[in-house]
Amino acid sequence: MSADPKNRWHLRRFLFVGYVALFLLVGGLGGWAAVTRIAGAVIAPGALEVEGNRQVIQHPTGGVIEEINARDGDEVTEGDVIIRLDGQSLVSELGIVEGQWFEILARKSRLSAERDGLAEIDFDPELVSRAADSPEIAKLMTAQSQQFEARRKLQAEERQQLQERQTQISRQIDGLDALQSATQSQIDLLSKEISGQEELLRQGLTQVTRVLTPQRELARLRGTDGQVEATIAENRGKIAEIEIERVRLDSEMREEAISELRDLEFREIELRERRRDLLDRIEKLDLRAPVSGIVYGSTADTLRGVIRPAEPVMYIVPKDIPLIVRSRIEPIHIDQVYVGQEATLRFSAFDARTTPEVTGHVKSISADTYEDPNLRQRYYKAEILVDADMREKLGDDLVLLPGMPVEAFIRTEDRSPLSFFVRPFATYFNRAFREG
Repeated sequence: MSADPKNRWHLRRFLFVGYVALFLLVGGLGGWAAVTRIAGAVIAPGALEVEGNRQVIQHPTGGVIEEINARDGDEVTEGDVIIRLDGQSLVSELGIVEGQWFEILARKSRLSAERDGLAEIDFDPELVSRAADSPEIAKLMTAQSQQFEARRKLQAEERQQLQERQTQISRQIDGLDALQSATQSQIDLLSKEISGQEELLRQGLTQVTRVLTPQRELARLRGTDGQVEATIAENRGKIAEIEIERVRLDSEMREEAISELRDLEFREIELRERRRDLLDRIEKLDLRAPVSGIVYGSTADTLRGVIRPAEPVMYIVPKDIPLIVRSRIEPIHIDQVYVGQEATLRFSAFDARTTPEVTGHVKSISADTYEDPNLRQRYYKAEILVDADMREKLGDDLVLLPGMPVEAFIRTEDRSPLSFFVRPFATYFNRAFREG
């Protein structure tokens, strides 16, 4: 019987110690929960995007792949040729068009020289620059120069013939002038002789026949003088015709040159436009990187493969361009999010143990909610701009691609653990009492 009080005393002591320990535990936890501050956060799932969007590599007319210089994951520099298309048919067509175009340029140079009366052809600078490396163009220029010289020689011969005719006629006129002068002298002498004979005839000192004979000779000489005068006038008319023929010869060549130049002008414009179009298409055979970045989403994986017009061939994620995380905010948390708010970002696609978290700031928030057609849930759109210095923190080994999942922890006010525990109950009872 004496052992029972002793056992009860030991039991009370253990209970006392237990109550004290429980009190200290609960009190300590309660004190810690009430005093300790924990950073609050709104969790917003999202996806990575690149500000300015990804760059699409495509070709307007398509073609056959001849060379592939970049594949998925490769880093390219702005201006690098990443894909080259086969341009054999375009190059052949360009050769034909340029041959016709250069021929027209050579002809136009010759015709311009003929129009302007130049002593030699002033060829188009495009021809001169190409002739050193192109025997075909040099032959075109030589042929036009020979034709120019031949036409000038023919014209010179015709002018020489006209000059000789003019000289001959001029000499004839000189001879006729001399004849006319001699005839006029004879007429003057006969006129004096006739006057003397007529005076003697009035005095009866001579016969009538002595007067009539010189009068007949005078009439003949005057007829001869008229014929000479008419011949001189005729020859002078021939000289005028020769001058007109000489002018016509010059103007005829000039008019022919002007007419041919006018006809060639339209043809040259057509060929120039075709040439410009072909050069542009040949230049576009090289698909170049519009920006420096990382290649992904490439569909060009085989040589001689066909690219369809305007079909995306690959994408390039621009390098050193700000990263944007487009996240979704639940409507019940929108009052805790504001522009400029700090956020911690975690890239779910990478190993969490080796991938550091990065920081960013809320850049913008949508003014209204959107609805997910699949989940039938409404949300606000928020753009979070990754801080510029965070790219170095991630390192070059991690390739960031648009669409990668990202968890955003948008930091809110600091709260105690006790408030996290009590607030749901307080909200529940507050709502329950209001409904009651």
